[in-house]
Amino acid sequence: MTRTPFMFLLNAVLPPRCLACRRHLTRIDCDSFICNTCRSAITLRTGFSCPKCGGRIPSTEPHSHSRFVVAAASDYQNNVVQALIHALKYERLFTAATPLGETLHNYLKTISRDIKPILDQSPLVIPVPLHRSRQRDRGYNQAEFIAKEVVSTLRELFPDTKTELKTNILKRTRKTKPQTELENYKVRGINVSGCFMVQKPKAIADRTIFLVDDVLTSGATAMEAVSELKRAGARRVLVIVAART
Repeated sequence: MTRTPFMFLLNAVLPPRCLACRRHLTRIDCDSFICNTCRSAITLRTGFSCPKCGGRIPSTEPHSHSRFVVAAASDYQNNVVQALIHALKYERLFTAATPLGETLHNYLKTISRDIKPILDQSPLVIPVPLHRSRQRDRGYNQAEFIAKEVVSTLRELFPDTKTELKTNILKRTRKTKPQTELENYKVRGINVSGCFMVQKPKAIADRTIFLVDDVLTSGATAMEAVSELKRAGARRVLVIVAART
């Protein structure tokens, strides 16, 4: 990030704080928006996992009882990761995407060898969409910030492919209750049933899709989105999230 005289003045008057612990940042830590202590506290997951049973999966092939595999960079129980996601999702602190992006970058590097076999020449990165009324109220979709970080990393890891970010393919057709307010997987599944629509089926036909969100909880939302993408012709869908519960 380029430092302007205004930024130097602003930092002098209002010293920047770590997005996770809210302590004052040193000059070295300012560009990453979290302190070194919090950065060191972020733990990375390894490999992939099943969205239903949570079991570890060694490759991108899903278990027989699930339609997709989850690539989760970290755990939502990690206090730093949880604070960063909360800052991005509810506090409009968009700079939280930077340390979350760093976490995703480090994680995706560890699974790049397993991702490579499923790639085509132009894989698509699609953020899980919000309903238009919720996005209007919030003003943004936090999944899009995370998806941009994923695109940047995939382009770096696989320069021979043309990874693209697409926000106009998957649409949420109706407003649903927040999944965190519902008590179990069955109720959450009913809540999101039929809530997605692929607007441009030809754009995803026989292509690899990276479906991106901030957190995976029960997996019901991701399951519904993956099912719709596959019905529309996607060859393979891998769900990438910053964290899973």
